Amino acid sequence: MVQAKELAEVLGETPPDPGWLKGEITRLRKKTIMPLEHVSQLHNWLDGKRKSRQSCRIMGESRTGKSVACEAYFYRNKLKQELGKKPVVAVAHIQPPQKCSSKDLFKEIIEFLKHRATKGTVSDFRGRAFEVLQACEVEMLIIDEADRLKPETFADVRDIYDKLAIAVVLVGTDRLDAVIKRDEQVYNRFRACHRFGKLSGEDFKKTVAIWEQKVLQLPVASNLTSKEMLRILVTGTEGYIGRMDEILRESAIQSLSKGFKKVDERSSPRSSKGVQVTVETGIQPWLFQIEPYQGESLSHFLGRFRRPNHLTPSGLGQLASIGAVVARWERFHLNPPPSSEELKALARVVGVTAERLAEMLPPKGVGMQWSPIRLCGACYGETPCHQIEWQYKSVWKCDRHTLKLLAKCSKCETKFRTPALWEEGICPSLSNIIYSNGNVPKICLINCWICKIVCVKRSKQDLMN
Repeated sequence: MVQAKELAEVLGETPPDPGWLKGEITRLRKKTIMPLEHVSQLHNWLDGKRKSRQSCRIMGESRTGKSVACEAYFYRNKLKQELGKKPVVAVAHIQPPQKCSSKDLFKEIIEFLKHRATKGTVSDFRGRAFEVLQACEVEMLIIDEADRLKPETFADVRDIYDKLAIAVVLVGTDRLDAVIKRDEQVYNRFRACHRFGKLSGEDFKKTVAIWEQKVLQLPVASNLTSKEMLRILVTGTEGYIGRMDEILRESAIQSLSKGFKKVDERSSPRSSKGVQVTVETGIQPWLFQIEPYQGESLSHFLGRFRRPNHLTPSGLGQLASIGAVVARWERFHLNPPPSSEELKALARVVGVTAERLAEMLPPKGVGMQWSPIRLCGACYGETPCHQIEWQYKSVWKCDRHTLKLLAKCSKCETKFRTPALWEEGICPSLSNIIYSNGNVPKICLINCWICKIVCVKRSKQDLMN
């Protein structure tokens, strides 16, 4: 450490770059995509696969430009999004991490499409990813560096293609071929292949000329297509467009730093290690939004909001930064009641105003009972939502239908669950009966608490008694 400090003192401080040089360096470091012929050919091929919803793979050695070409294809298919709404993304492009599990894959998809719910179990992520892909109308999913996927993850990739009719593109080196050929079910779905190779001969010379004119843009022409410079570049890049890009950019920066106005042999071009760049998709964070019903209780509304977003009560609380109060509110444990700050924080997540959320709570001074959960069968048959007024202590019947409020299923005597869990449109005890043969039992049409004539007969009998 002491010797290093002494050496630094002898050499002196590194002089700062002048302002103009900083600007040029910044320009040269920006990613640039050029309209190369082999890239256009790839895009035309991908267009055919996307329109016919056929899965495929793109193979090629590392640094041949596969990733940039696929990323360019994503940018060519413009996304559409209104503020706060779900985006419409025809082409999604992800790059999974090393040893990518199914959960990692689904998380990458969700984060790419900027859905705000990014926590949960594997099951949560799977359902959420499928919902998000469908909602965003994704036609093609490009998985770059697909050889990073674990072998068991390919089953979920296959499901995306089979269940959602989305064209899945696997991009990788020959290592990817070795992996997918182990599973016949996967390989048969990705037989179509486009080979992305190295540049050579006239193609290499044309690409160098394009880079000099469109990317480097130095004050004086460097004549990089001369015989000597081409020899140096071919030796240093071996025909890999990625290496050529790195070498030419670095050489241009070195030349400008030394006071030269062009690239020549004195710039000492050499390959440098690339830096992974995060793709800026332009997609704004979003969640599935729902419209509240008139008179709906907060519990029922939060349950309806959580389900399409595959959120737990704690997950919703984390997104809103209000802690673990959501589960308590859903059970009508409203003492103390939600503060105005908590309602404003929740409103920013669920997409309705804090005032509208406040209307889903009992008015100040009105007595509230959290158990049992009650409903008017006729009202629910018209509008399938739990009304907050049904939990008021002063309310025991529906004034509009003159029916007594029910507190349990009239068929199985099971008490109604928390409204946040009302999902099937049927008493849970009857759901197996209904869905086992695909028909609704006759007794359900007369007595079930959620059907079209919901509990009207039972309610009238109770009222007369």
